[in-house]
Formats: sequence, structure tokens, C-alpha cells
Amino acid sequence: MLDKLQQYSLWGQAFEIAVKRGVLLALLASDIRKPEKMGLEPWMDIGTADVYGVLARELKEVDPNLKARSRETVRHLFQLGMGLGQTAMREYLRNLKEDAEDYTIRALWCPLQLPRVSADFDHETEESLAQFWAVFGLDGLPDRALTGKGFPARADFLLWLEPRYEKHDQEFLCLEFSLNGFTESADYGKPTAHLDELRRYAWFVDSRCVFSRVCAEVSGEGFVLSPHIKEHLPAFTGRDKPLYKLCQAASYIQTTMRWLDSKGLVGRPFNTRALSITQNGFESLAAKYFRTESPDPRAMLMESLGRAYRETNKVPDYAEDELDEHIRFAFDQIRKALPKAMSKQFAELREFPEPGASVDFNFSEDVEGFYNPMQALKWDEALSQIDSDAALTSFFKQDSKGAITAALTERVSPGEPVPLRDLHASAIVAGMRASTPGQLTVLGLEGNPGIGKTTAVVHYLREAPGGFLFLYVSPRVIINDDVTGTLSCDRETKEPTGILTVTTNSKLIGAAKAWHEEQVKNGSGPARKIDSAVVAEGVPGLVHPDGSTLILSPDQKEELELIHTGSRSTKLSETERQDRISDKALPGVLQVLAKTSRSLLDENPRVAQLVLTAAIQGYRELGAGKSTLNALANIFRNPVTATAGIEERRAFAQRIPTIVVMVDELTGDPAGARFVVSAARWLEEQFIRPFQGEPLFRVILVVSDASLGNEVVIDRYLNSGERAPDKILVAPSAGRRPFRLAVTPVRIGGATRPVLHVMTNSYPAAKLSVDYRVRLNVVTPGNLPDGGMQSIRQAIAEQQGEALVTNVVAEIDRALEASADQIIFFAQDKAFLRAIEAALTGADEKPAILDRHQVAILDSSVTATKRKALIADNHRDTVKVFLMTSSGARGISFPKTDWIIALIPRFGIEAALMEVAQLIYRGRGKKYVDDVGKVHTDGDWKNRRLVMLMQDFLPQDLEPEPRQWLRQVSDLLTFLVLLRSTIHTRITGDAGLDRQNLAIVPVGGIGSEEMLSLMSTHVRDFLKESDIFLRDSSSDVERRGLVSNAKKYAFHLFSKFSLDATAQQSSMRSAVRLGDLEQFTIRASADNAPLLLDPTADPESVLPENLYCVGPFWLEHWQDLDKQERFSIEGWLTDVGSQVQKLFGQLWRIHSDRGLPSKLRASAEELYRMLAREKDEATREFSTVKTLKSPSTWLVVPVDYARFWKTGPEGRPPSLEDEEAWRDSLGRCLSATRNVLPVIPRYADIPYAAIVGEQDPARLDLVFDDRYVAASNELNLLNTILLAEQG
Repeated sequence: MLDKLQQYSLWGQAFEIAVKRGVLLALLASDIRKPEKMGLEPWMDIGTADVYGVLARELKEVDPNLKARSRETVRHLFQLGMGLGQTAMREYLRNLKEDAEDYTIRALWCPLQLPRVSADFDHETEESLAQFWAVFGLDGLPDRALTGKGFPARADFLLWLEPRYEKHDQEFLCLEFSLNGFTESADYGKPTAHLDELRRYAWFVDSRCVFSRVCAEVSGEGFVLSPHIKEHLPAFTGRDKPLYKLCQAASYIQTTMRWLDSKGLVGRPFNTRALSITQNGFESLAAKYFRTESPDPRAMLMESLGRAYRETNKVPDYAEDELDEHIRFAFDQIRKALPKAMSKQFAELREFPEPGASVDFNFSEDVEGFYNPMQALKWDEALSQIDSDAALTSFFKQDSKGAITAALTERVSPGEPVPLRDLHASAIVAGMRASTPGQLTVLGLEGNPGIGKTTAVVHYLREAPGGFLFLYVSPRVIINDDVTGTLSCDRETKEPTGILTVTTNSKLIGAAKAWHEEQVKNGSGPARKIDSAVVAEGVPGLVHPDGSTLILSPDQKEELELIHTGSRSTKLSETERQDRISDKALPGVLQVLAKTSRSLLDENPRVAQLVLTAAIQGYRELGAGKSTLNALANIFRNPVTATAGIEERRAFAQRIPTIVVMVDELTGDPAGARFVVSAARWLEEQFIRPFQGEPLFRVILVVSDASLGNEVVIDRYLNSGERAPDKILVAPSAGRRPFRLAVTPVRIGGATRPVLHVMTNSYPAAKLSVDYRVRLNVVTPGNLPDGGMQSIRQAIAEQQGEALVTNVVAEIDRALEASADQIIFFAQDKAFLRAIEAALTGADEKPAILDRHQVAILDSSVTATKRKALIADNHRDTVKVFLMTSSGARGISFPKTDWIIALIPRFGIEAALMEVAQLIYRGRGKKYVDDVGKVHTDGDWKNRRLVMLMQDFLPQDLEPEPRQWLRQVSDLLTFLVLLRSTIHTRITGDAGLDRQNLAIVPVGGIGSEEMLSLMSTHVRDFLKESDIFLRDSSSDVERRGLVSNAKKYAFHLFSKFSLDATAQQSSMRSAVRLGDLEQFTIRASADNAPLLLDPTADPESVLPENLYCVGPFWLEHWQDLDKQERFSIEGWLTDVGSQVQKLFGQLWRIHSDRGLPSKLRASAEELYRMLAREKDEATREFSTVKTLKSPSTWLVVPVDYARFWKTGPEGRPPSLEDEEAWRDSLGRCLSATRNVLPVIPRYADIPYAAIVGEQDPARLDLVFDDRYVAASNELNLLNTILLAEQG
């Protein structure tokens, strides 16, 4: 018998052949122009049976059962390989800069080697070199150096594409293959083998460090890259691991580029990509060689990885002493590479942590040299901060210092000290004053949170001569309400300002009709047709127009939102056994704002100052260059293309000559960047282009976000295309500066425009200390009651939930011991916040640390009334500890807070870092009351402390895996540097790395998100909000009983769910259709299949365009299918009929109870509507269906389920047993931890999981997009920048 390593090697060789088959098939099926001879003759001469036969012979198995299992396993691998290979090549070609048909294959190297344990390698090398030399079309004797380690003749696969046109770059691809972590053959005729494989994949996804796969985009030149990767490679990765394979591919690319250059074959730049393909997906690294401008920093990274591969001696996993030495050396190097402030404390650790053991690091630092927003600069020092150059002079139409000084003297007497906040405000006002009628003036406000960006814009508007229209959009309704409140009402006198403010949101519009009907019923007004509502204030005696829109006061709005949840659902009975839920069509937010404002202006001719606010979420792209923003044109009766429209706008300009649009916190919603682009186009179209000869309007677009930091970042963000993922932008910084100005050209709305950037870096504290708590806890999954193994998530929840609560409570207790005035604790898990509340107040039967009234929760599950009471000035300062989510804290300041503790989420790392840059500023503001009732006005000058808690888990089998430990420790420390750099960049303008000036800026994704309203979401929300409510120990017993019973019945009654889909074309093939998959399986793995398939003769062997394989599953995009959700209720069963009636009443009581959280009430109302039927019909079996309109619907099924999904002797399909394990494992294949369908796992057919509204669940954009540093599951390659050697 062979030993395990020999067996694994044979399986790996078979897998390589399987994947190459898929790669070649996709290449042949593409529009790439192909030469007559491609060197694929060896692939044409044999079939799958030959590979199976050779493998069986080499495995030397005797046991018939074992031989049968091996046969099933190799067929399964050929199915998987065919999917992986086709997906990889198809997506690579799809992402080329030009169309595939514009490229020709210049060289293709794809050697075929059948599985073998031993061979005549000298003979094979000679043969291989001759073939390689021929493939590249070279004369003379082949160069033997090309067969050295890491040189191209030893590569698995190389592809050189030459473009048709001289102006385009050449393309070069290197593929490496690895069957990483393969255990042994299995019986794939049974479901268990497939579930085990999916569980291994889920383990792989969950066991890599959550901080490893960070999407990073590098901008600029001259980065210092760590050379240590070559020294550490043996410590980080084994021979068959993805990172090792990525380094191998990088070496082949680098040596090939060098060789081609030496042969004079380069001519123009090469876009190169190293791609490692394993059964768990893809690892990728791209770089551009021979570009005319400065070298690509990614080429330096590729060179470093390639050299690491060539110079590394293999360390087998079983050579424990040698491996341990490598790991200790690597760890020590990483420690030395940390910024000095951290490295020094690290060196003081008494003992080196034992590889494989839990890790506990604490770092503390005082941030030096930062400015306070209220810090007064000497007059001359303040003026010296104002940048001056030709671009600034052109923007201001005078010297920038003169323009800003003129605005500054209105705030501060010349010669007097200048607060940083006033210098910042003066620059914004001066920039807005520099606007010229007939031109779009653009300002980019990138100053830190709380510096007064919106305040400065409002100041300009209040002092501006004549009328203005100010459209303010942000991602949060609460921020919009704050802006309207500031502009409509004088803060000192509480009198209306005469500025008309109008705001609305989708919830208000949805609830308007029901509210009005209730008012009519109560005799509070005459009946009329109502379809929407707005809140208008600021003008005494405002005349309300008649129409279908209610004009409400802020108090009426609050009352409406308290009573009505704004449901849009309606239900129609289609048949005796089927009802259909649909969403009522409601007018859009921007349309309602525009039409109502027009009517209000008509009825109130003296009003000339108008403010409209809306949430960015109201923005949607409608196709053909249109968006919901176009609805704003309804502020005019006539279109701009008509003569009457031009005249109408002329008259408007007499009354309102200044138009300002401000998009604030644009990174807080994926539609923010797209809104800016559309706003620029809309402003040009409505107010500038029609009046070129006689400019009438002064038009200003303000783009504002504290997360964007500087001019390079905002440009990269706005020009990331129509869709981009959350990412970390790494760019050169201008060093530590409190104030900076720049004018740069930025492409916005189809034109390149000069943008004035006003930047500040400051923090509201006299002294700032930061503690970093890094924890890596070992988790060993235990057994489930049924004998199965726990998933990693189950193990973490069971073993670490209580430990995490204990850690957090200890940190809060430490703050209390240090006499903290007020503490904020941030976490994104609402249920976890309630566990912390219970632990602090003794509700969990442990000793109380604080009284109940001293602890308060702020999140979206808190009722609006309670939230308003908590943040009122007279109550806010009586709370000792606020527990909140980042969204719960938006728009609120806490001047008394001096300790902010944050638990960094283990998901969405880029978004988490973006939130950190905001939440650290929650402790700000002037006025607060201390614990003895004394009023203070120095809230911005308190000593403050930030505590960042980073927690990760190291899943382990019985045997520790030291390399996995080192990777996770390394990634945790990299993330620590990333977190510290994010905080330093935001506060000082520079990342605080010792050796290079960088700005590290996390930004949110880009894209117009869909408005989704799924029945499944309502079920999930109800179960989740019920759970959160039941964890609240302060809720009364009766309500808890009501919610608990309703949750139990809902879980049972809504468990029978299905996704129905119908293809719009009968020819469509689907992996979900058993017959289609069986046909594909025959071609992929049958004994008589040819090795090289012909896509022309056999089109069914080619994957449909909407089908992907990036692991042991099919990922199918249901874009062009007619889809619907279906919940079936078996009402004819006596106990079910009874439960329906009980749940029906419970849901209504929950919905009607104003003392319950609005999210719980809203979801209860939706479930009530889903169940609602005539009384006699409710006891029958019936279904409620809803059309699923989202094109972004994705489904996953096991890659080879046709092998086990066969009906048994009784005509029944096989039993899946653990349905939750199937759903959870398949859900992990979607890169999703939440919002996976089915909500309640119960399968009547093929096991599947689905997600709706996700654009790229396979993250193929990240793998194949040239903008990003690298996509590696094993190691965060940001290490190479952040951990560059110090000195």
C-alpha cells in the first residue's frame, strides 16, 4: 500500500487534469482567436477512462469496496474540476480590458502528465523543455535554465494573449492547481459524503482569519514592501496550500517576463495574472510589467513572492522541530516590523506564545501631536496653514489666502487666535463664494467628524443674498431631521427662521393613507385622496396646498410613526388555495419632495429659501442614463426641453438664483457615489446648459464625507465605476497636518471638473489614549446531540459567547474603576448588547455592577419614544453606560463621554473599520452636566480613552496546526496595524507608520442597491426581533409571554418554504434541474468521455453563462428567470389550524402594541398579512406567494448532487437528516452569514441555499479586478506594506 502522502499526490495529479480540462474547454469555447496548431495533441489522444485506469493502477488498491469508492471519488473530482476550470478561464477572459475576439493566442503551455508515483524526471524534463521551446516558437537550442525551480518550463499552465491593436497591452496568465486539504476517497453515491465536503469548505471559509481577506486598492508610487515574505514562506504555508501555489505562479510570471525581455519579445506592457485554483476556490495576484510610467508596486510584490518560492526549501508538515523554528523566527520578525510604539511593548512580553495556543496581547499608546477642533492657532500660524498654488488661485479667482482671510475676518478679528473649526468654516464659505453663475462649482469636504462641514454650508446659505434651493441628502433620516431642525428654527429664540424645510421618507409616505383615514374617522379633518406625506416647517402661517400629500408638523410625524409601521403589503386571493402578496406602488421620495415643494412655493409666494432633505437610499438607477434623481425636475411643471420649461426656470431664477446640493456621508450607503454622479448631470441639465449665453443660476455641488480623508481617496472612490466592493484605500499622505487645501481635477458626471478639497485632521480631546486588546482563542468543535461534529460557528457561540461577555464587562468595570464620567460600548450584535446589559445590571443572576437606570441601549430595536427620551439633554448625562450599535449612534453627540469601547466585528472588516473612524468621534460637544449636577462647557477638551477589542478564533482539530496559528496571529497583528493606521489617518492625516507616509482609508462599496421586500425577510426579522426582545430583562412578563408564544408558532407555521422559478426561454439549462446536471455529469466524468471536449460539437459540455463553480457547489445566477417565494400552510391539520388562529391573534396584538419596538411591530404586521384569510378558508391547506423581482438572486446546490439524489425503492428521495447543517454549509458557499434562504431549514427537494440582493457572492470581482492588491484566502498580503521592515 502507498503511504498517505503518495496517495494525496496521485489525487492531486488527477485533480490537475480535471481542472485543465475545464480551462481548455472554456478557452476553446471563447471568442479568442486561435492559431491552427495549439499543441494540444496529447489531450486529443486519450479519454477519462485512461486517466481513471492509470490512477487505479498507481493506487494499488485491492479491496473491491475501496476500489469502487476511489472510482466514485475520481469521477466526483472530474465533475468539480470541470466546473472550476471553466469558471476560472471564462471569468478571466470576461475581465480582459478589451473584447475576447480582439486577442490572439500567441502561446499556450498546458502539458498533460498522467498520475504517477515515480517517473524518469530527467527524461520528462528534456521532453518538456523541447515542447515548451516549440510552443513559444523559438529557434535554436532550448535554454535549460527554463527548467529550474520557479522557471516557466515547469509551470502547470501559461497563456500569452496578443491584442489586435497596438495601443492595447498584452495579457499573460499563469495557473497553478492544488487539491489542498484532501482527506481520502469517499462514497459519493450517498448524501453524507457531499455534506462532509461542504462542511470542510465551510470550515475552510470560517477557519481562515476573518481579517485575512481584506480588499485593498493601492494608489501612488514608492511603497516600501516587506522583503521578509521570502524568509517566512515555509512558516506560513505548506507545499499544496493556496499561498504557496500563488507564490509559485508569481515566480513563473516573473521569470517568464525576464526571459521574454531578454529575447526581445516584449514590445509593449504586459498585464499579468497569477491564479491559484484549489477545490476551495481561487487565489489571485495581478501586476503590470514594462509600463511606461513608474513601476507597478504589485510587480514588486509579485517579484518578492516569486523569489520567496525559488529560494524556499520545503519544510514538510511532519518536520515539527524545523517548522517550529521557522514559525518562531517569522513571529519575531513580524514583531520587529510593528510600528515602534507597539513593537517596544511587544518586546516586553515575558514569553514567546506557544504556537497553537490562545494568544492575548495588550497595547496602549497616547496619540501625540494631534489638534483639537477648538484649538486656537495664532493668526499668522493659521494663515500659514492655507495652501497656495496655481490651481487654488484659479478656483478662487484670487490668491487663496486672500479669499479665505476675507471670510475669516467675519468670524475672528485680525490678529486674534483662530480656532481650527473657524479656519475650516471660512475655507468652505470662501469656496462657495467663489462660485460663478453658469458653472458647476464642486467642493469636497473631507474634514474629520464634528469639524462643522454641514454647519459651514448652512452659514453660507443663511448669509447668501437672495433665495436658495438647498437639497441635502445623507444615508440617515435622523441626520436629515437634524439639518431641517437647524435651518427651520432658531436655536436660541426657538422661533421659525422663515426658511421653508421639507422632508419625507418612504416610511412616512407608506403610512400617510392609513394615518389620514384614522384622522377622518376621529373627526380631525375632511376626507380626501391621500398617497403621501411630508414634514414642512420654518415658515410661520405656511399655507398648505390641497392635494394628495399631507403636510405634517414634526409632532404629527412623530405621532404617525408611533402608530403606523408603513407596511406596503397587500394580499389578493388568486385561487381557493393560493394568495398573492404584492407591494403597493407608492410615489418616490424625491418625486413627492419636488411636487410638494412646487405646490408650497405656489401657495406661499414670499418664500424664497427652500431646503429639501432626503435619504440617499431613495436613489435608484432606472436605466437609459436615468435615475430616481430625475424626479426632482417635478419642482417645475414643464420639462427643460420645452420653451415653457425654459421660461419657468427664468422666473424661478428671479426668486431662487442659488442652487446647492450637498451629499453628506456618501460612503454610508452604496448609492452615495452614484448619487453624486447623477446630481452633477442633473444640475448641468436643469440649471446650466440651457442658459449658456445668459447664466442665471449659481450652482454648487458639495460632496462631504469624513471617511474619505483626502483628495486622492475621494477621487479614487468617485471613479471606482458603477459597482465596487468595500475596500481599504492605501495612498501616499501629505504628513500630519491639521488643515489642508487642494484643488484637483476629478471626473464627476461625465466631465472632469476642478474640485476644492477642504481637509482637517483633529480630535475633540485634550489627551487621547488608545488601548488595543488582541485575543486569539483556540476553539475545538465538540459533538452535537445527534453525534455529528459542531460547525465552527456553533463551537464559537457555545464556548466563547460567555467569555466574550465577561471580557467586555471587565473592560467596562476597568473604566468605572478609573472614574470614567460616561462610557460608550459599541457592538454590531443587538442581542449581544442585551447580554451585556443583563451582566452589568445583575439580571443574569450575577452581582450587579450598576443600577438599571444607569445603563441604556441605543439601537434600531429601541422604540422611537424611548430613544428620544434617552438622548434628550436632561436624561443623556444621567446614563453611566450607553450600549449601542454604530447605526444607533448616528447623528448624536455625547460630550460627557470619556471612554469609548468598541468590539470590532468579525465580518465586513472594511465596513467595520469605516465605522470605527466615525464612532471614535461620538464623544464630542461642549455642554454637559456632571454627576453632581454641575454644568460644564468643555466637552471637547476632556481626556478621552478609546479601547479597541479584537477577538478572533482559531478552530482546531485534535492536532494543532502551527501554520494556521501563525497566519492568524500575523493577520490579527496586521489588522491591529490597519486599525491603528485608520485611527491615526483620521485624527492626524497620516497612518503613523515609522517608515513611510501613507493614508489608510476604509471606504464602503459602490452600487445602486435594490429595494427588497421579501416575505422571507419579514419572517427572519420577526424571529430575530422576537429573540432580541426576549433577551431584554426589563420587558414585562405578559409581553414576553405573548412574543415567546408567537415566535414558537411562527417558526413552525412558516417552515414550509420554496423558491419557484420559470425560465423565460425553454432552452435554458440549470444546475437545479436534475436532468440538465446529469447530462453535464456524463460529459465531465463518464468513463467514455474524451479528455479534450469540443465545445462546437458538444455545446452542453460548456457551462451556461449564469453558472459558476468556485468550490464544491454550483452557484447559479437567477437573473433572467420568473421567480417567486412560496410559504405553504397545512391548515387542514387540526393542530396547524389551531396554531394559525392563535398566531393570527398574537401578531395583531404585537402589531398594535405601541410599547413594543417598531421593528418587531412592523414584522408582526407583515406576517399577519401573509396569514390573513377568510375564517373558513384559514383551516385549509393554502400557499402565500410573492413575485421575486430582484435580478440579483443566487442559488447554490452541491456540485455533484446528481450522484446521490436518486429515488429509493419506495419512490422517495434520500433522507438529508441534518437539514440545518445542509442550509448552513451551503449558506457559507454564498459568502453570507445572514439573509440566507430558506430562513427555517426544511427541504422537500434538492438541498439548496439562496441569497437575494447580493451582486457578487463569489467575490469574483475581487479575484479578477486589476485594481486590488491581491485576493488570497491564506494571508493578508497587506502585510507586505504595513509590516515593511522598520528602521
